Order: sequence, then C-alpha cells, then structure tokens
Amino acid sequence: MGTLLQNEAEIKGKIFESHMPESKEAIEMGIIVRLVINSLAVLLASKIVTGIYVQSWGTALLAALVLGLINLIIRPLIMLLTLPINIVTLGLFSLVVNAILFWLTGALIRGFDVNGFVPAFLGALIVAVASWIADRIMD
Repeated sequence: MGTLLQNEAEIKGKIFESHMPESKEAIEMGIIVRLVINSLAVLLASKIVTGIYVQSWGTALLAALVLGLINLIIRPLIMLLTLPINIVTLGLFSLVVNAILFWLTGALIRGFDVNGFVPAFLGALIVAVASWIADRIMD
C-alpha cells in the first residue's frame, strides 16, 4: 500500500511540476527568441514576396518589435470592432486585419516598405506561420 501512495505522490508531483509558472529569465528568453524568429520571418517575407523591402537585419528586428507591439495594443481593439464580419467569414477576416497591421508597420518603420495590400497579406501570412511554428516548438 505504501508504494501505491508513493507512486501517486510522484505522479502528482510531475503534474504540478509541468504546470509551474516559468521563471522570469525563461519568460524573457522566450520573448527574445520569438522576436528573433519574427525578425527572420520578416526577412524571409522580403525575400519571397515582391513588394516587401527590408533594408537591414536591424530594420527587420525593429519591424518585428513594432509589429508585436501593434498586435499587443491595436489588434485586440480592431478584432473587437470587426467581430461581426469576422463571425460571418468564420474568422477569415482576421487575415485581412493581420495584413492591414503588417502594412501599418511598413508605414511606421523607415527601411521597411510594404507596397500594397497583396504583399502585406502574403507577408503577414508568412510571419503568422513562422510565429505559429515557433509557438509549437517552444511549448
């Protein structure tokens, strides 16, 4: 009977360990890794999509940072305001919102140019897929 309770305690310990909050350093490292991956995705988008131009690695890093801040601050408000059309389109309108925010980032950053809606749409799609893959790997 003692071993049964011991095994149960080990299992509970493992469950609680897997749900423990991450340390501050781990959270900071995760943010930095995501920022670098998104920067690489912005550079990849500029190489693949005609109409997206990134001047340098630093510009891509700044664009990824600004895009992250825009997604953190502005995107929730826009998603709330466009909720009815998003429901009607079964969530596909969120791709349009992502493209508009990617385009806005291009308008705000010198050295990061997005020339038109189609390049913005494709660039936002590339960055979203890269971010999704990074999230799956890091979890």
